Amino acid sequence: MLQQPDIQRHLELIDEESDISSIENTLEEISIDAQACLNQKQICINNTEIYFPHQKPYEEQLNYMQKVISILDNSGNGLLESPTGTGKTLSLLCASLGWLNKNRKTQINSNIPTKIKIIYASRTHSQLKQVAQELQNSVYRPNISILGSRDQYCLREDFQIYSGNDLKQRCCNLIKAKKCEFFDKEILHKVAKSSQKRICNLEESKQFGLDQKFCPYFLEKSKTELADLILLPYNYLLNNNQNKVLDLNNSIIIFDEAHNVPKCAEEGGQFEISEAIIQKAKNELEFEMQDFVINPENLKDLQAIISKQNYQGNLFNNLKSEKIFNNILEALEQFLSDFSKFKNYFNSQNKNDSDNQDQIQVLEESIIDQIFYSTDRQINFQNILDYMQDCFILTKYFRLKNKLTPNFQSWITFIVKIYNIKKFDKQKIFNSYRLVLKKSKNQKLSIEMWCLDPSLIFNIIRKKYKIHSIILTSGTLSPLNSWESELQIKFNEQVAIDHVINVQKNVRVYLHQYYNFSKKYREDKDQIKQIGNQLIKFSNIIPGGILVIFPSYDMMNNFKIIWERNNIIKQLNNQKKCFWEEKGKNELRNFQQSNQAILFAIHRGKVSEGINFSDDLCRALFLIGVPFLYKKELRIEQKMQFLNKQNYKDLNSEQWYNQQAIRATNQALGRVIRHINDFGIIYLCDQRYSCKQIKSGLSKWVCQALEYWNDDVFQKTKDFFQMKRELPVSILIFQIPNQNNSIVQQNTSIDIEESIRQRQNESETKDHEAQASENLILIEYQNQKKIQLIIRKPIKKHDKK
Repeated sequence: MLQQPDIQRHLELIDEESDISSIENTLEEISIDAQACLNQKQICINNTEIYFPHQKPYEEQLNYMQKVISILDNSGNGLLESPTGTGKTLSLLCASLGWLNKNRKTQINSNIPTKIKIIYASRTHSQLKQVAQELQNSVYRPNISILGSRDQYCLREDFQIYSGNDLKQRCCNLIKAKKCEFFDKEILHKVAKSSQKRICNLEESKQFGLDQKFCPYFLEKSKTELADLILLPYNYLLNNNQNKVLDLNNSIIIFDEAHNVPKCAEEGGQFEISEAIIQKAKNELEFEMQDFVINPENLKDLQAIISKQNYQGNLFNNLKSEKIFNNILEALEQFLSDFSKFKNYFNSQNKNDSDNQDQIQVLEESIIDQIFYSTDRQINFQNILDYMQDCFILTKYFRLKNKLTPNFQSWITFIVKIYNIKKFDKQKIFNSYRLVLKKSKNQKLSIEMWCLDPSLIFNIIRKKYKIHSIILTSGTLSPLNSWESELQIKFNEQVAIDHVINVQKNVRVYLHQYYNFSKKYREDKDQIKQIGNQLIKFSNIIPGGILVIFPSYDMMNNFKIIWERNNIIKQLNNQKKCFWEEKGKNELRNFQQSNQAILFAIHRGKVSEGINFSDDLCRALFLIGVPFLYKKELRIEQKMQFLNKQNYKDLNSEQWYNQQAIRATNQALGRVIRHINDFGIIYLCDQRYSCKQIKSGLSKWVCQALEYWNDDVFQKTKDFFQMKRELPVSILIFQIPNQNNSIVQQNTSIDIEESIRQRQNESETKDHEAQASENLILIEYQNQKKIQLIIRKPIKKHDKK
């Protein structure tokens, strides 16, 4: 009989044919660049020495690092909110690596040393790229690994058309046959050891692999055994199928940009299978069955596998015919037959629905029993463990024969996940999951299991591994009190750090008292035309770029149609070139390369979620409407029903619903202010932002600048930017020699008066020279290398140049 640990082992994303033996792992201190230490600030927080790249950290950065140290000292968990531009990532890296180095020194002298490592997760590899850049600015040089998927790392041109299970099986078969020119097991660990301190992002790791003719996927995977710091997208941790890739014992798990963690955790617990995949799995088995009976040697190979497994099941009692495959095939055939019943059920519930769109039906609790019938031919909960063992035996046989059966692997994964759910308390499951039938517009059917409880994945991780600490950080975690209920984790430290900017000086926020773009009024053409005409006026007086963000593509496209019909788009283009965020298209680069442009985008899209629009790229932000989710969307309905049954202390369905809008809003608000000297104006174009449940959740720095949008808003806008133009704030040239002594040049901006004030207060720094003049040259020495900033006051409109 198959035991549960054996089931999990078969589901791990470990490649048996290309398994990499353990590297000898010794406990060492975190490496530190001694030369770089001479030019960095040494800080002591709770007996932890931290090196920080700036001689005078902001008070907000010190507060943030103090909270990180407190969490780690007490093996606790934390929620740390820190607005964009406060140096959150750098502070987090320096504090956590400084603490880890202190811990290592203690553990080395311990009788039973424990190696603690940091797992640093962010939403995307582009965000992890920024983390790697910040790490290079520090003195810390830990052993590091950056994990990615085969889909991202594979170097073979002939494999670029494959993905998922298909790519995995082809990769394993090629390695087993020793035909992949990028994989050499003999030198894998040597390359891993020699490059363990190499700080890079995914693209650089892939290029390194290409240059060295070595597989970056297995290289980075091998480096995890030595790693002090592992960078990875957080779906690696929150996907129930992938979090077994990594040993999380004794780890500090950091989720950066953590506002998306609950949604990602729900998606990680979700799984599905389609009618098409089951049919393909059946076809694969039938094809392999024909091949099996032709060659007598196949039977011997299969018997050898069975003997190694010490197998005691029923499937392989008859080893003389094609009946070896029959039981598994019959289950697939029965399941395909059941799909017809599901279709009939689906059609009976959706008689009036259009065939031109996808249809979704949530099934009643009793319907899940249809998945498993207590018949001799079908799987049931008395024989499912034997059935899974049978499937795993065939999987080993197919691997031995280099057979490609990706759809059969998908079928096995689906069955195991169904079993894992069903074995728990039945009521608990149906509080957390929904069984869903989906029929596409081309009549294809699939079964999905929706996970509505993000705490399930965290519970699995915490029960399986001994976790030192979990830290969630983002600029938009508020309200903080709901996270413990939603994730079922006790957070010992919960803090919202203030913004580093001078809000009174650098920010204006205007809230319109009459616009209302709720569903009832969003088709109001007069209202749409009015805000379009006002946008024309604003674009004439706002320097630099403008972002206009809508709740959805449908709403944005509706505005676009009405504005085009009324000549508003043409007039806007006369002022600033207009770009539109579209699915599958990347207008962002064109916007970033244009001067004086407007970018129309949507909440929760790429533009509003993590792009850096510093300085003149975005001087004004218009939020049109409030990004509430559509309550009648089936998944939203099910989530709210689930929450209503939980009786959480700080989270009911309405609170959750409002929080989704608040966090999406705060994410968008963060696009306009990107560093301490940035400045801009925010226009909240919907009266619902004044509602208590929304207004109270807006970022603190936004509330501090909030005032109502009156008739003088245009004059106030003009005055604000006129004031900023009169200050010497524009850097024309910014040159910094990098590690290779080559010149890096970029455009940016600082507040010269603020910079001079800061340097006057830095009594420790002797090599600073600055003077406030019409043409200012600021010279600074850092890392014994000269940094030259040529700064001029901005040219006014009446100037000829």
